[in-house]
Amino acid sequence: MIVDPRYDIPRNMEGYGEDSHDPQWPNGVRIAVSFVLNYEEGAERSVEMGDGMSEPYLWEKGASGGFREGARYCNAEGDYEYGSRVGAWRLLRLFKEFGWNWTTYAIAVAMERNPKFAQACVRDGHEIASHGYRWLDLWDLTVEEDKENIKKSVVSLKKTTGVTPCGVYFGRGSPNTRGLFKLAFEEMGEELLWTSEEYNDDVPYWQDAPHEKDLPDAEKKGQLVLPYNYDCNDGKFHMNPG
Repeated sequence: MIVDPRYDIPRNMEGYGEDSHDPQWPNGVRIAVSFVLNYEEGAERSVEMGDGMSEPYLWEKGASGGFREGARYCNAEGDYEYGSRVGAWRLLRLFKEFGWNWTTYAIAVAMERNPKFAQACVRDGHEIASHGYRWLDLWDLTVEEDKENIKKSVVSLKKTTGVTPCGVYFGRGSPNTRGLFKLAFEEMGEELLWTSEEYNDDVPYWQDAPHEKDLPDAEKKGQLVLPYNYDCNDGKFHMNPG
């Protein structure tokens, strides 16, 4: 794991402070509810895709079962396939019935393997955000590998869905990843509207973009943060003490 100070985002322990922040949501509402669908099926660890073992994380039986190094565990594979074959479509129908929209945290390879669902998300008005190229830990990537991985996810999602991802949430990146998002998008000539690669607040805020630190203040744009959190994440039901 190589920490590059050029892309470091310093910790901020103060936030908005004692008075917090009134985001002034439309129509005077007090709470904004954001639905997110993490779509990872088919991009998780898999022997068929060259990984050392099947994905033991976030499936119905937890760490139990027949996981062996170098061997496919079809039970776990099938569990993930259920999400793409059944669960995702069920949610799509449900949200269409109620007229709701979500943000799709889309793993690029997962969308490549189920393009009909990818296109249905766009058709029904759901946002597309990049959740990474594959659903793997990225801790040991170099800066260039890290940046290339971001770009690969954008290129793939744009090809599969027909739209540029509006935001990003990887969740398994290196210490440099969150400081590279905006730079990678800019190098591609794309606009990144927001990042959710922070867990430290209840409401949106702006943070400095590391690659802009030497620019005159008037030229710095920063990046909008929509903090992610686990308080309503159903993934907790798969983890102790959930």
